[in-house]
Amino acid sequence: MIRKDLTQWFFKITDYAQRLLDDVDELVDWPDRVITMQRNWIGRSEGAAVEFEVAETGDKIEVFTTRPDTLWGVTFFVFAVEHPLVTKLAEAGGTVPEVKAMSDALQATPLTNREQAESRDGVPLGVHVVNPVDEEEVPCFVAPYVLMEYGTGAVMGVPAHDQRDFEFARVHRLPIRVVVQPEGEPRDAETMTEAYDHEGVMVNSGPFDGVRSPESIGGDELARGAGQGTAGHHVSAPGLADLASAVLGRADPHHPLRGPRRGRRTGSRPAGAAPR
Repeated sequence: MIRKDLTQWFFKITDYAQRLLDDVDELVDWPDRVITMQRNWIGRSEGAAVEFEVAETGDKIEVFTTRPDTLWGVTFFVFAVEHPLVTKLAEAGGTVPEVKAMSDALQATPLTNREQAESRDGVPLGVHVVNPVDEEEVPCFVAPYVLMEYGTGAVMGVPAHDQRDFEFARVHRLPIRVVVQPEGEPRDAETMTEAYDHEGVMVNSGPFDGVRSPESIGGDELARGAGQGTAGHHVSAPGLADLASAVLGRADPHHPLRGPRRGRRTGSRPAGAAPR
């Protein structure tokens, strides 16, 4: 069995994510735990939309980050296998066979398994993106742990300050650059055993050296080229098939729209019984 993308209708609930979040406060009679679940499902995050450019093709890719203060620590860039630019970039980088092999292998892997997998497999695309804050070119990869369903289907790799990126960098022998560290406690990338994902003082960050993060980068700095301040939401647009499955009680158990399975008021439907 393999997974294929289907052409289907979607409810573009993402356009109403902030309104949904705001209106949660009006649910005065709902249990606190349910309201918390709703807020977590919508998942608002404050951050910045940052645009990188592919050096070899000129294509521009936007990513969302909650830590724009770590932009100087980007040492690689990763695309989801399903990203629409992957085929074009693989052709430009001469890595089509390797990328196709990974894509074919993932067709039989459920998205939930990919998201939870501990493997840090990845294939170099043979192209680079330009970091907008320092013009450095960093290598691009395609990897299973980046999903097209979340964000823009591409992420900047900041191994010194994100554990997943740290593990990926170690496996693929990529540079690790510390750009945030505790005040008075220098961090050595060569001896680090895990990522430092807390706030601190910026280092190796050009004009922001010595400034505390994350206050170091505000709207003015982002407007000068690092990106644009914005908010992201975890909630994704469900397809009609997803909603139908949820209503019938046969949805992916990990889908955010599906709550605990309950029987009907007149009794649970026996396994295998046709819906009425």
